[in-house]
Amino acid sequence: MLYSFHVDISNYKLRDSVIAIHFHIILFVKLVSLEKKMNLQKDLQKQINMVEIRQIVSEMIYPPYIPPKIRPNIDSLLVLLRHIHEFNNQSQQRHQHSQLLTYGLVGETPIQKLQRIHTSCEKYKLKHQEYHNKYEETKRTVTDNNVDTSSSSKQELWKTRAQVQIFNYHYCVTKESCPFRMEQLEHCWQNFGLENIKHSIEQGIDNQICQREREMVQRCTGKFVESFIRDTI
Repeated sequence: MLYSFHVDISNYKLRDSVIAIHFHIILFVKLVSLEKKMNLQKDLQKQINMVEIRQIVSEMIYPPYIPPKIRPNIDSLLVLLRHIHEFNNQSQQRHQHSQLLTYGLVGETPIQKLQRIHTSCEKYKLKHQEYHNKYEETKRTVTDNNVDTSSSSKQELWKTRAQVQIFNYHYCVTKESCPFRMEQLEHCWQNFGLENIKHSIEQGIDNQICQREREMVQRCTGKFVESFIRDTI
């Protein structure tokens, strides 16, 4: 009886061991399956991100290889555009016979030119605001709910989209205000070439890239701002 009892205990231990092994095998298979699923989701998210990145690049009207540092500074013109509605009201009350510009469209007054720039480029500013709002919304979701990295990645994509559209807005404003000078600057960038631009950035001399043409664009926009202030304000 003792021997029989001993065998029964061994059988129970064996059975428990088999059950434990079986359980671990099932758990391992599930973990492997889950890992594969997560990897597939990550790969899918990467593919989606790449498609979205290509779409973002396709939306750029500013040459994507030109870093912000070597683009023309048009801050004073951007300040005017932020107050265009105020200037429109002033223009209707005063200066009915404004002096004509010596450049730009024939017979175009400074306030008319500013209005034309605003009308042509406002779509990019509105897009920027739309994408920025979606970025802030996604940012709040990520912060409040501590969600996965895919949402964090989506957040960065909205941020990039917003930045692209504000660059597009600046490019449009520059092009509309000084088309000839901007065309010369773009031609200089093309001739300088992508590799030379990269090399100049690495050497810390990127400020010298097409410096003359860039300063001519800035003088052109500055001249318009001065003319607008003199004629309108």
